[in-house]
Amino acid sequence: MTKDRLNVGFIGCGRIASLHRLGYLNNPQAKLVAISSPDKSELTKISREWNISAAYSDYHELLLNPEIDIVEILTPHNSHFQIAKDAALLKKHISLQKVPVMTLSEYDELLKIIKQNKVQFRVFENFRFHKPYQRALELVNSGRMGKVKTVNQRMWVSYKTRKEWTYNLKTLAWRMKESANYASPTIFDDGFHKHSIAHLFLPQITSLKVWSSKANYKGLIPLDVPSIVIYETKHKDTYGSWNVSVYPSLPIKSNYYTCDELLEITLERGVIIVSGCTGDMLKKGVDWMDENGEWHREKITDSDWKFSFINSTKNFIDAILLDKKTSLNEQETRDVLKITLAAVKSLKNDGVSVSTADSEIRLVHP
Repeated sequence: MTKDRLNVGFIGCGRIASLHRLGYLNNPQAKLVAISSPDKSELTKISREWNISAAYSDYHELLLNPEIDIVEILTPHNSHFQIAKDAALLKKHISLQKVPVMTLSEYDELLKIIKQNKVQFRVFENFRFHKPYQRALELVNSGRMGKVKTVNQRMWVSYKTRKEWTYNLKTLAWRMKESANYASPTIFDDGFHKHSIAHLFLPQITSLKVWSSKANYKGLIPLDVPSIVIYETKHKDTYGSWNVSVYPSLPIKSNYYTCDELLEITLERGVIIVSGCTGDMLKKGVDWMDENGEWHREKITDSDWKFSFINSTKNFIDAILLDKKTSLNEQETRDVLKITLAAVKSLKNDGVSVSTADSEIRLVHP
């Protein structure tokens, strides 16, 4: 790739787009130059706020703009396959918001088209670029504490949001649809992040099971929380979990979604605890016990959640300019999608254990 600066177009201008945009502010290698949204009022508002002159209500028009090198697809999940396919056929590099597609067969077909058209592709999974998680991975990979035995993720959710991040019930509607999100905003949608982190530290996941109850957002919208996901491997003493619960009045401090996470990794000869990710309920940092039983505390700079978006974008731009692989490669993405779909199958089948080898879901799109 010989071009000095890449021009980027956003397809979709929802709330998450404001965080994706951060990676292109004052970036000499890539610039956001175009946006698209079928919501004309939103399109007008965002184009004025961001000073974007190329604003399209039809994403096909954005793709036909010869100046666009990259598209970031930030639309409901069931639209991803067609939009990404259209982008690949027009030789645009593709950053696709998680969850990438609705089925494994869609993913495999899309990957085939992308390879045929020789464009860069990655799924935007920013949690792997959260610096405290990256530090934990360094400690694991050092080998000094032995092999990973358990990976446990704890997540707290509240409804107390900041004014600028309050939920628009209309934009939440697609997340409740079976066709767009398996009616699973936690286990499928947000879950892709957590399944990705589980796979990062525990790549040998073979099956999983999900227990879930129900909560209602503002008494109106059913949510698949509280939930517990158990990640199983071939070895009974090697496993993982993700425990998520909602407390409507819990005063979680956050500049974004009002939730926060704690990650605990137990190895043969040590323990790693990563406090905080999305929110500011916990003091962010990495605590770890070494092979001698001594505890260490590390405060990680740039650990605000926004930096995971900025770092993820930098990784993708570097991959294009230097013609190299992105951090979450194609096979790892497929593995995480298999885990995500297995979780949905378990959720919808009363928590039975579902093999990741049998996680394909047959879905007829309306």
